Amino acid sequence: MMVSALATSAGVLVDALTGRPRLRAAGCEVIHLRLALPGGPMAFHLAAPERPVRLSELVPVCRYLSSQIMQSAVHDAGATGESVACRKGCSACCHYLVPLSVPESLWLYEHVQALPSARRRTVMRAFTVAAAKLFSGGRLPMLSSQDSQSEEIGRVSEWYRALDLACPLLREHLCSVYATRPLACREHVMLTDPSGCTNPSATAGQRVIMPASLVNCLAEVTAELEQRPIESVLLPLTMHWVRANLGRFRHTWPAPLLVKMLAERLTAAVRAAEASGKL
Repeated sequence: MMVSALATSAGVLVDALTGRPRLRAAGCEVIHLRLALPGGPMAFHLAAPERPVRLSELVPVCRYLSSQIMQSAVHDAGATGESVACRKGCSACCHYLVPLSVPESLWLYEHVQALPSARRRTVMRAFTVAAAKLFSGGRLPMLSSQDSQSEEIGRVSEWYRALDLACPLLREHLCSVYATRPLACREHVMLTDPSGCTNPSATAGQRVIMPASLVNCLAEVTAELEQRPIESVLLPLTMHWVRANLGRFRHTWPAPLLVKMLAERLTAAVRAAEASGKL
């Protein structure tokens, strides 16, 4: 069950771990989230259970919030006569650099491990092949502290695009995990002819404007809790990276604390975007 983003100005009660609407908040602390978006305010009431959870357990509600915010942004674009160009079978962006937050990396790893054995072997083989091709492409571009975030992203994206590396989750031009696809994929929606998507830098200005990135918000929450720099994991390296860092994923925190931190980051990101004139 999904609730339309256009009907959430009054707020809906959402399970803070599953991202699904719920009727009661028994045994939970409710965190109220209100976002002032260009198309009007959106409110969510996130019911967080009174128990410790891992960071990866925030991923489903992040997907829910990302989809709802994007739905609102697409509606705003439609009001100005623009329409989404993305269609089933268009897989140009499935050759782009896809960064995962640390919690998303663990979620994807556990999702793959839970697949039936034959399917799991196929997916793991695809990740191994993709990782080998990534490493064969040479060293990542060296980044300096003087680089802006956009410069860093641009340089790494150009390097990655030159590898012509398809996402290991792509099957016959279709995403094999579309319903649970990464946040970065959810936040990449085009308003232009898909034929232009073969050059991501040329279409940057023709994307749906996302008021705030849930990828960034989740990464910031992770960095603060773990007292580490903000990190991203390249999607093809997910299986290898998680195996090398499994010890990090044993830690738990109170669910209400994690949800409050996420709500604070998301609210701050929307306000910053508005102040900068991005919205």
